[in-house]
Amino acid sequence: MFLRRVSAFVLGIFSLIGLSYSYIEVVDTNPDMIGCYKDDKALDDNFRLVQPRALGYEIQHFSSKQDCVDQCADRGFPYAGLQNGDLCFCGNTFDKYGRADDKECNIKCRKPDDPVEYVENSFESCGGRWRNSVYAVTGVKSAERKAALKWWEQ
Repeated sequence: MFLRRVSAFVLGIFSLIGLSYSYIEVVDTNPDMIGCYKDDKALDDNFRLVQPRALGYEIQHFSSKQDCVDQCADRGFPYAGLQNGDLCFCGNTFDKYGRADDKECNIKCRKPDDPVEYVENSFESCGGRWRNSVYAVTGVKSAERKAALKWWEQ
């Protein structure tokens, strides 16, 4: 009888400790970079791609690396890729043309609507010429991420 009460007490304490830690979660809003990957650059006589891109779905309007990743997440894609500083692609696979050296993804992120102006973090890299900086679209989607950040900053 005494052993049961002690066991229940100890389990209760561990449960309370576990509950208190569940409220102290750090929200990771940064997408996980997988690496730099090649894209196809074979063009026909009319400058059209001969083969499909490594990440097949292009996002036309986005404002930042995070927005590109969020839009890929909202569309259900597991991967996002930024290329040439101002292009955003989503896809279910990313390594169709193989890995590139990370040094080849060295073009700084630019605003897509104004390719001359760099984004706030001018040290951030957004791919290279025919090279995708590929990110894993993991965790919560953009609306949930924004809500979590808003709650965390209070």
